[in-house]
Order: sequence, then structure tokens, then C-alpha cells
Amino acid sequence: MRVVAARVALCSVAACLAVCASAAERVAGPLHEYIAGGQAFVGYLPQQSLPGQPLDGWPGAQARRLSEDATRGRLAAHVRLPPGWRPPGPPAVAQSVEIVVLEGGLQFGAESLGRYDFAFVPPSAPPPALSSATGAEALVFFDPPSADAAAVARQRERGAYVTRYDPSRWQPATLAKDAGATADLRVMHLKKDPFTTARTWYVKLGQGMALPWEVHSMVEEGYVMEGHYTLAECLPGRTVIGDYAPGGYFWRPGGIPHGGPESGPREAVIWLQRSAVALDVTFYGECAAGRASEPIAANAGRQP
Repeated sequence: MRVVAARVALCSVAACLAVCASAAERVAGPLHEYIAGGQAFVGYLPQQSLPGQPLDGWPGAQARRLSEDATRGRLAAHVRLPPGWRPPGPPAVAQSVEIVVLEGGLQFGAESLGRYDFAFVPPSAPPPALSSATGAEALVFFDPPSADAAAVARQRERGAYVTRYDPSRWQPATLAKDAGATADLRVMHLKKDPFTTARTWYVKLGQGMALPWEVHSMVEEGYVMEGHYTLAECLPGRTVIGDYAPGGYFWRPGGIPHGGPESGPREAVIWLQRSAVALDVTFYGECAAGRASEPIAANAGRQP
């Protein structure tokens, strides 16, 4: 989610609010819709509402499955680990594995991970030994390997690694700034894969922002770490608006406009966001029936 000044929109915020309010449908819970091409949109999903299930290779863990593509081996899950958790050793899997610690502590080989720390294991690579003396909650993402075999080989050569959460590393969001943003929008990269361009990052937004509609050509995935956020999705056939609290999750296929003047933080918010390649974005002034219109000048870009 990117931000630009309200002045660049082709209609005033007040006028846009009136138009959008008349056409948008309020939702108050999880939303699952299939988009053209068989892709599934998942939105407004609170992880707290999901049942815990066993997770293969992680005995004793309880996993709430946020989204999944069993045919490709993709899985996003909220995982709870009990105190004293020490499995015999998680097996190597064909997918890459990402871990984001939410609460508690997790031992990742020789590294001790705490709140908001990140760890990555390349596809088909044996992961470091995992354990948790105190118990932990974490987000775990299994992603199918890139189709670029050379890139996967380079990932494996680099090996597993950890990125620490560090408040001193917040930086201005360059895409939003280049598009004319005046609000305080900051990012902290956890993964900037030099071989596949895949990204995992935190984004922090303050209150008092005016939002345009935006479109990405690739899948974007998000999870609220802190705060509350209202978000509109311009889906084919209807526009919906819903609220996200901590634990809220979405999986959005590429090409779906989202944001708009009714979207924004209800209080300061931190999102975890992911994309399989570097994110691009195009901003628009209006959207209806799944189609964005009135492109905003000088509004396209890609993550560095």
C-alpha cells in the first residue's frame, strides 16, 4: 500500500468519499473470492478465527492456515509453538521457508530470534535446528521455488540467514515519495533477494493520509502486526471495504485495484508485506467494477 498527496487526485477527497460510499459494500469478516484465471482473493481474514491444525515436519506445533495452494506447495500459516518445543529436526522441503517471530523466542540454529525477527531458508536446503524454550508465535511461509534454476542455486549457495528487527532501520518509502507522497510512510526490508527479486518487508503508516487507488501486476500478501487499518478492494463486479486489526491477513492476485480515499490507518499501523518479485505500482484517481481509471501522472515505479 502506497501513499500520494490528495492534491494529485482528479477529484477532491470529499467528492471521492461520496462517490465511493454509494458504490462500496461494507464487509465485516473474511472474504474469499475467485478472480478471472482461477486465482483466489483472500481478504479481511483474522488469524484468530481459524482452527489450529498439525503442521507436517513441525511436531507439536499448531498452525492456522491463512492461505494455501496445495498443488504448488504454497502455504502461509500462523504457527504456535509450545514451551519446551524441540522437534527432532525439521526436514528439508522443496519450498523456501520464511519465519517471522510474532511473540516469544525461537532458536534458529545458533541464532536466537525475538519479536519481529526474520529468518529465511532456501528451497530444498536443510534448515537449521529449531527449538523454543519459552514457546513462540510466528508466521511461517512455504513458497514454491523460482522457475529460474540458476537463481535457486544461488539462493542455496548463499544459505539460510536472519534479519533483525531494528527500529533504526526504518526508511522513507521511495516509490511513494517518487509519486509525490507527503505523508510519513516508512519501510524496513527483511528480504531483498538479489537472485529472484522477491521481497519481504515491514511498512509503517501514520494517521491522516489521503490514498489513491493502486494496482500491482503481481501477487501481494499482507499481515497486520500492529494497529488498525481500513482498506477498500475494487473487485470485479463490486467494491468492498473492511477493517484490519492485528492478525488480519490478505492474499491479493495481481491486477486488483485497492486503496482509494476510504482507505487508511485508523491508528498508526505496521504491516508485514510480501511479493514473489519486486513490487511495481501504478496509481489511479478512480475505480469501479474492478477497473481503475484516471491514472495519476508520474505514478509508476518498482521497488529498488
